[in-house]
Amino acid sequence: MVQVLSYLGLVYAVLGWLNEVWLHWADSVFLSHYSEYMAIGIFGVYRVAVEKNPYTRKRIAVLTAMVVGFWGLLPYVFSLAEPAWGYFSGRAIVGRSLHIPMTLTFLVSLALVFLFGRRAVCSWNCPCVGTRDTMGAAFRKQSIKSRTAWKLRHLKWVLTSVYFALFALVFVPLPIVRPIIEGFLGLVGLIYFGSFLFIPLTGNRNWCRWLCPYGGTFGLLNKAGFYKIKAEPDKCVACKKCEQECDMGIPVQQLVQSKGEVKVVDCVGCGRCVTNCPKGVLSFHDVRDIFKRDV
Repeated sequence: MVQVLSYLGLVYAVLGWLNEVWLHWADSVFLSHYSEYMAIGIFGVYRVAVEKNPYTRKRIAVLTAMVVGFWGLLPYVFSLAEPAWGYFSGRAIVGRSLHIPMTLTFLVSLALVFLFGRRAVCSWNCPCVGTRDTMGAAFRKQSIKSRTAWKLRHLKWVLTSVYFALFALVFVPLPIVRPIIEGFLGLVGLIYFGSFLFIPLTGNRNWCRWLCPYGGTFGLLNKAGFYKIKAEPDKCVACKKCEQECDMGIPVQQLVQSKGEVKVVDCVGCGRCVTNCPKGVLSFHDVRDIFKRDV
């Protein structure tokens, strides 16, 4: 029953987006891109209630609140414009421009990811992960985690490479720029919402793992910045609990034993591997650890 209701929630989010962009069945906030945030809010309350892991419960609670508040209520109630450069000047709206290049919110998010890792955006403040950690959670056991699936993570660089090109295009004052940018954003929206319908087959992180151009961008900062999951290989008992918990299919145990840390583009910082390790092998590290002293 939970899976059926979760899938209906995903379908509702897709229909809301389709109605707003293409179908125009009704002019209603309940059948728009806000449908996704409403569904996350409803299922987020349920996920917090049933989640047994304290860290994950807290994260999902914050994630749900941020999606509903920052992405939903803030732009709906206030429609606050924010500083932006180039094409997006005058178009950027606080709460809806986290993934839009050259907006103030986007630049702040890049800094946060560099300092604290991709989890600063993905795991604590992203509708994509919100969708998958609430409605998608019912399909976690079906998540594809084979070595082949891990190799397919490079597929995300297809959309990411185009996204990188937008960083320059937003400053080009030519008529052709508008259809290119809007066409790309429309394509991303179609693939993003379309991926919801395949969650029961491909797992609850199909978009994040194989397709997301924003995750690719944040992931590069994830790897270049201060964030990593540090490990104590001598304590590892090779139980593979970390790999079983990771929705991204990261070979955590292999990285622990070969490198002594997990510092990869694809880690969204959900903390499942860290908090579920029976031996406490793993721990988060970011810029804050530079200022810590050994007692």
